[in-house]
Amino acid sequence: MDTPELDEAVEHLTRAPIATGPSDELKASTVLAMSRRVWGQTTLLPAIQASQMRRRRLRYLAVAAGLLLLLGAAFLFFAAPSSLTFAQVVQQVNKTTTLQGKSDEMDLWRGMPFYIKGKRERWEQNNPYLGQPNTDIIDRDSGELLTLFPKQKRAQLENNIMPTMPDLYAVIREAAEHPVQPLGEKIVDGRRLVGFSASMKQGHFVGKTILAPVHIWVDPKTKLPVRLEYIDTITGKTLGALTDLRFDEPVDDALLAMKAPDGFRVEDLRSREPLKLRPAATTQLIEKLVLHPGVGIGDVKLGDPPAKLIAFLGEPEFRDGRGIEGKEQTYHYPSLGLRFEVGWDPALVPDEPKDWNKLRAQDMTVQEVFVDAARIGTPGRDFPGATDHGIRIGSTRKDVEAAYGKPAWEFMQDADYRKLGLAVGYAGDGVHVCGFIIMKPSDKPIFFLGDEPPAPSTAPTTKPVR
Repeated sequence: MDTPELDEAVEHLTRAPIATGPSDELKASTVLAMSRRVWGQTTLLPAIQASQMRRRRLRYLAVAAGLLLLLGAAFLFFAAPSSLTFAQVVQQVNKTTTLQGKSDEMDLWRGMPFYIKGKRERWEQNNPYLGQPNTDIIDRDSGELLTLFPKQKRAQLENNIMPTMPDLYAVIREAAEHPVQPLGEKIVDGRRLVGFSASMKQGHFVGKTILAPVHIWVDPKTKLPVRLEYIDTITGKTLGALTDLRFDEPVDDALLAMKAPDGFRVEDLRSREPLKLRPAATTQLIEKLVLHPGVGIGDVKLGDPPAKLIAFLGEPEFRDGRGIEGKEQTYHYPSLGLRFEVGWDPALVPDEPKDWNKLRAQDMTVQEVFVDAARIGTPGRDFPGATDHGIRIGSTRKDVEAAYGKPAWEFMQDADYRKLGLAVGYAGDGVHVCGFIIMKPSDKPIFFLGDEPPAPSTAPTTKPVR
């Protein structure tokens, strides 16, 4: 049962080039040897030829493995030129003029539609903390935002604001400026998609550009994205996604009109003049800007009347209404990177709307302190102070955890220290601190992002949902 053809194939294999795949001669001799080896097994005598069987079995496996490697190399060689590149995706996207789809941000805006045409956008939302659906219409050229509240037939118009969602066209264009890695393929809703791991630029922060990870899934036939996912670097989960993306389908201009429907009451909150920041904080003031988790800032404590806040920092640079029928207010100090929520203690807010008018303006107090890094859309400065443990804007996640330990709950851009009365916001890289919230300590979750449901409440409130 010697098989010289098999020996010849092995010898040929050791000398054969790999780049162009197996030769016709090698394939023919290998097939011949395999066929004889398989049929010949029926005549072997196990007791006499056991050692020969083992030796020949190894030869057979070597030939089979080598053949598979050769065929695999040939497949990659011939398939590579036709594979989709991210540069082709960017080129194809730049040819389009409209986009529509659905937005998912954890459990906040599940499956809500959006529309983009030129510099106008429309985003339907249903944030449970607002207690009602609303619509944002954005004009990126003018920087204006029209928000519609259909249930109340109310609208408000603002300017100099940071858009609700990033410019998807810019995300795809700018992703090509940084390393892009292939993710392979996956089936989504019965469609075979090709994935790319890329980075979304989130503007400048602490002197550098922050890059947030995104996954972009593309239809290889159209070379256009079908799905874009925002990835949490801490948990590896998808924080949010734009799904069912459809390019160059007609979008009705009426959907994008910066005008409230007939019968809506419009509140014009636009600034008549560009906001001018006050002079930067003095050294003496910065020394007083100490954040105390669960307590307040400086000598202003949560629960103090707004008069004490004004005595500390002066009149706010501007105010806006929020909360119950817009009667509660936010005091803005963008020159200091500070915002204060002034309103009623939630324990005093009655459940029934008919009793809201019993709440007195003089009973409102400082409820929460929001601390910011300089914003892209609204003029402002980084908060110049620090916490009682020396954590400031630009500190790292490692610094925070060394000072306050591990949070009760976290994801890439927020950490929940509820029992301390502290929330920490991180930039898009999930590393650098970009803000804080000071509030009263509690056992209840600060954030509602899918893992922990909000505590039930029948009174409409404003919560720090990012």
